[in-house]
Amino acid sequence: MSNSFFQFKQFRIGQERCAMKVGTDGTLLGSWAALPALPAENRRPRVLDIGTGTGLIALMMAQRCDRALVMAIDIDGDAVAQACSNVASSPFAERVEVKKIDIRCWKTELPAMERFDAIVSNPPYFQDALKCPDPQRSVARHNTELTFGELMEAAAGLLADDGEFSLIIPSECKSLVEGNAALAGLFKSRDCVVRTTPAKNPRRCLMAFRKHPCTVETTEGVLELKPGVRSPWYEELTKEFYL
Repeated sequence: MSNSFFQFKQFRIGQERCAMKVGTDGTLLGSWAALPALPAENRRPRVLDIGTGTGLIALMMAQRCDRALVMAIDIDGDAVAQACSNVASSPFAERVEVKKIDIRCWKTELPAMERFDAIVSNPPYFQDALKCPDPQRSVARHNTELTFGELMEAAAGLLADDGEFSLIIPSECKSLVEGNAALAGLFKSRDCVVRTTPAKNPRRCLMAFRKHPCTVETTEGVLELKPGVRSPWYEELTKEFYL
């Protein structure tokens, strides 16, 4: 059984009400995603976390950018309640707002003038695997409820002109995500393949997209030198969060 909470340096994540628990994917993305650039106009930078679950990535972004206002959204009511509780008990409660929103309905559920300087998402990604009998967990894990095309369309519509959209996906979904991003008018800006250990094939890919063509920064990361021993890359990336 998973622990009912996960303790980070500056906040605690309760997870008993969420289908998807705290894992490496969320911690990777929250540490790797680009911080929002300081807007040209006189306002605070805004961050959107799509499919927030426990609220982990939203809180990580709030910790990393002490000026940012963060909106965390999810389609699942239990996840929203869990994220609200986690945010309320964190040091960042005044800057993080949690809402129950279906991102597929962003044109009507988010104000037309709403634009975000950074968007992050750890999306559902199991396309062809056998569905879990638990409906809540199935929605969290499978993209039959939210396709990559729908996600990219929403990100393109909600991203500020100089903003960046960051997400984490399985390596085998990379071409599919790139194709849907192109159809939505987004251009890849960063790409980091992640191996569990040096000898293993990449299992995850961190990707970032912008609204204008740019030079693509390509890197590679390794989580562990051997089982139970974090790599220097992973240690440095997550040092502000893991105890």
